Amino acid sequence: LFGLVDATSGEIARPDREAKWHKVPLIRTRLSNARELEVAVPGGGWLAAPGAESDRAISAFLGFAASIRPFRQDDAAPDYA
Repeated sequence: LFGLVDATSGEIARPDREAKWHKVPLIRTRLSNARELEVAVPGGGWLAAPGAESDRAISAFLGFAASIRPFRQDDAAPDYA
């Protein structure tokens, strides 16, 4: 499991609540053939995530420092574990 967070505060993305996150649903995600996460911002290509390059692209798109971070399995809600 992965989550998108504000890299400065650690706040988890909440596109339904906070205006700064409203563009998040425009970010595309997929799994590669190797079952690795990839992301793409509008107008950009697919990037491996998590990673510095994908964090830079997402940060530039959102207008603030953001990062994709893994969540431990034991942090997940039961339906997602």
